[in-house]
Amino acid sequence: MAYNGYTPYRGERRRRRILLLVIFATLIGLFSLAVRSRSEQRDVLEYVSVARETLVEHREIAAQVSTLLVDIDGLERQVVLDKVQSLYERALAADAKLAEVPIAPEVAVLSGYVTVATSSWTTAVGALDEAFLASVDDAQDALVGERLLAAAFEELKVGDRAYANVAQRLIPISDEYSVNEFPLFTYINPEQINTYDAKLTAIRLRQFRQLAEYRDVRLSVTLDPLPVAEQNGVSVIPFGETFSASVVVSNNGNLIENNIVVTLTITEIAGEFVLPVSQTIDQLLPDVSSTVVFNDLPLLAGQLYELVIEAPVANDNDPASNEWRLFFRRNAGE
Repeated sequence: MAYNGYTPYRGERRRRRILLLVIFATLIGLFSLAVRSRSEQRDVLEYVSVARETLVEHREIAAQVSTLLVDIDGLERQVVLDKVQSLYERALAADAKLAEVPIAPEVAVLSGYVTVATSSWTTAVGALDEAFLASVDDAQDALVGERLLAAAFEELKVGDRAYANVAQRLIPISDEYSVNEFPLFTYINPEQINTYDAKLTAIRLRQFRQLAEYRDVRLSVTLDPLPVAEQNGVSVIPFGETFSASVVVSNNGNLIENNIVVTLTITEIAGEFVLPVSQTIDQLLPDVSSTVVFNDLPLLAGQLYELVIEAPVANDNDPASNEWRLFFRRNAGE
């Protein structure tokens, strides 16, 4: 009898234990669900916030691209290229920031449209510089630039079409999470449709001479000591302990010049003495000058010399300005 009374007691304890385990597991599940829900909510809000920042940046870039295309006839070549590069780098930075944000399931479709839009826009902006240059510089095939412009403008349209779907995808997310709307804009301004016509743009670009490739490096030389007189048409350099030449190299063109080699050569007219020395300017931007100095140049008193300074640049529009020369006599010391 004692055994029979003990059996239901053990069974009751077992059932209570199971019930407690079930309750505990349920609580753990509810807690995990709540934690996961809050985590997903944070991911949604973070994505929407960063996506909005990215799209606001693209809206500003779109406006500046439009302004650039409208005002390009008043801009210098390097200004245009620098502007395009700056806009491209801004777009890349904005896209990279968005790419680092985790994507919650609730925003997966929205993220897809945003990614297509931003990547297409960025690709197009990055292609504009090559399209501009091809339109201006390719004299043998005028259609090259037009084709590149058409491809870039088509990428902008792809981005605009993808972004047109974003507002609709954001509505249910806005209702559930109370997020703000994304900015409304397009890269292709419907009111300026001719601005994004590849053929018309290529024609405009070819008409602007300041956008065409133009190379012009010029030299200006100052000697120390300076010539003080002439004898029989030959400059006379006064005798001194040292002789130096300061050369100002100016880039009057519209292209960046790299690795400009400035060479100074002194030749003794009546003798065998020849001294060539060189210095290199790594890079010279348009409308910028750089100075190189040749110090302690050896000269003999009473001798006649030819001094030649050169900074040759391929395809320079005025090659004569790349060279400076002077016949002179070093005055005899007292």
